[in-house]
Amino acid sequence: MDSRVPGWRAGRRGQIQVLRRRTHEAEAPKFSNDLVVDGRMDSLKSRVLVCRATLPSVRRADTDLPDGVVLAVVGCSRWPKVVAASLGPTFQRAMSDGRIVFFPHDRDLELNGVDAEPLPSSARAAGRHVIELLWPDLVGPSAPHRWKGRRR
Repeated sequence: MDSRVPGWRAGRRGQIQVLRRRTHEAEAPKFSNDLVVDGRMDSLKSRVLVCRATLPSVRRADTDLPDGVVLAVVGCSRWPKVVAASLGPTFQRAMSDGRIVFFPHDRDLELNGVDAEPLPSSARAAGRHVIELLWPDLVGPSAPHRWKGRRR
């Protein structure tokens, strides 16, 4: 669906407007409100960039990842070896800063989406980690990953 904004195609995912930049138009206007963008983030003050752990997705995200932004990698719990070997300096810096969060693959969640059932523990833990990175004041000292390897 074409958007009313030059340089962007629009769509919806539930209540969220999703804009995808057209590849043949170099200029796109800046936005001031929150929205999901499937593409380059030059003109947005984004806080989280989502990608898959594939070579094409990582290459594209590597060019879009500004300093301070959290990278949410969906569909795996760590980088596949071939992808890890291709990570550029931007991703290396994000890894050393602890700004990369992996959301492991969950078949039920992939097929059914988010519903009234509780999220899998791996998705809850990853979501909590993102919240800790974005809003550290919201998360108390008993974060589950801090207890990893210790007896309670």
